[in-house]
Amino acid sequence: DDGSPWLQGDEFDAVMNYRLRDLIIKFVTGKMGTGEFRQHVYHIYNEYPPQVHNVLFNLLGSHDTPRILQILSGDTTLLKLSVFLQMTLPGAPVIYYGDEIGMLGGGDPDCRRVFNWNRNFWNQSVYKFYRKIIRIRKTNVALRFGNLNFIPTKQIFAFIRTYKDVKTLQVVNPLPFSINEEIDLKREYKIREMFGKFDISQNGAKLKFSMPPHSFGILTLEENSTG
Repeated sequence: DDGSPWLQGDEFDAVMNYRLRDLIIKFVTGKMGTGEFRQHVYHIYNEYPPQVHNVLFNLLGSHDTPRILQILSGDTTLLKLSVFLQMTLPGAPVIYYGDEIGMLGGGDPDCRRVFNWNRNFWNQSVYKFYRKIIRIRKTNVALRFGNLNFIPTKQIFAFIRTYKDVKTLQVVNPLPFSINEEIDLKREYKIREMFGKFDISQNGAKLKFSMPPHSFGILTLEENSTG
């Protein structure tokens, strides 16, 4: 639900961002298209005061919900896509214990299973992904504190995080098939691929992406002195 009534500066500093969680699940499972997802995410951050954005309690699971991997029918590709959005959209990402090793569990109390400390039972691919995307977020100030701007697109979900002179461009293909799409940044930047698997070509301010199914990535954008 909308937490705006509690975020006017005289009660809460932030709320649990179940709104974003629910949108992410619909988006990665194909129940919501890119345009609709972008519109709803925009409304979340537009309705909340700016000082709240980067401290929103961004979660994918909790003691009150089925495990995120359970909801995604054990599909770790969709899990990684969900985690990527959780870690790169504004807010404070919160990991429910065990999600980082691929734990399953239905509704309460099944979602509260005991954590298995035997690493032989951990999903190492999921665990390594969590560690990598967390490390990237921790070392990039724009991903932690940056403003949010959406890029108009058709299929790719794209947004820029900006903090002072640091900019990152995040791109997501939520679809189960490869897509090619050109996006217009309106000005030319020097780009550097930071994370992800995709092909990209640049023509001035326009970037053409070729993205595999359910893929995502991050690029840094540097001001072009000649642009």
